[in-house]
Amino acid sequence: MTDNEFFQEILSKGHVWVAMEKNTALLFPNGDDSLSVPLWTEYEKANEFIRNINSSCKPVEVPVEVFKASWISNDNLNIKEIIVSPSGLKNGEISLSINEFINGIWH
Repeated sequence: MTDNEFFQEILSKGHVWVAMEKNTALLFPNGDDSLSVPLWTEYEKANEFIRNINSSCKPVEVPVEVFKASWISNDNLNIKEIIVSPSGLKNGEISLSINEFINGIWH
């Protein structure tokens, strides 16, 4: 999936899928104390990723405006990167900076 296809799907659906366990999102540390969050546009792809990494997380639908207001804008989370629809198999995944994501959705 290209970044443009990713943006188009998000805009048409109005939500993203995240992996969560209880009230905690699955986030990955970057080398600079910031975090990356995997996002999907489809429940099935999020669920496949969770199975592939043997996680007990569940896919959770988040409206894109809530994601922007509560996740991206949350300095405590310090999310600086979006991993686009990963499979969990490390096969050429696309990552976007927060600015690239914001510009792609809210340009």
